[in-house]
Amino acid sequence: MAQLKSDMLRSADLLTDRHRVLELDALAEDGPDSLAAVINTLDHNQGVAIITEGLMSYLDPAVATALWQRIATQLKRFPQGVYISDGYVQSEVRGLSSRIIKTILQRFVSGRLHTHYDSPADAQQKLTAQGFSRAQLHAAKDLPATRELALHAGGNRVRVVEAWSQPR
Repeated sequence: MAQLKSDMLRSADLLTDRHRVLELDALAEDGPDSLAAVINTLDHNQGVAIITEGLMSYLDPAVATALWQRIATQLKRFPQGVYISDGYVQSEVRGLSSRIIKTILQRFVSGRLHTHYDSPADAQQKLTAQGFSRAQLHAAKDLPATRELALHAGGNRVRVVEAWSQPR
């Protein structure tokens, strides 16, 4: 996935010395492939963004919570740190079509999918409880960069998670 993202950014001329895609083991608490090890290679005088697009729905709540804690902790090492992800609100994915798609996808990936937020307010509470100073869920239709996504079936259910961490 990291290679695919790198190739896409490179072809769009968006890969620069200020924007890199790094591969790591998001579940590792330590070691050379851990988030902490990758964070140690960055300039701590600059801001940083951590993006987990397409990952969190595959993690059970306890694992997701631990990852949010690690991300919030690492972001505090920078003057500015933001976490960006995709997410879903439970009340918006309860329909028949959502259940069918979820069942098909779970069979395809041989695993369970999780919806971590009951509401936008629940997302804010969960993320701030893990160490983020503020958090917000944006509807795809409300952001210029994702507005077109919201026009497609199911795209209107995707939320963009934005969580900031203030330095210690």
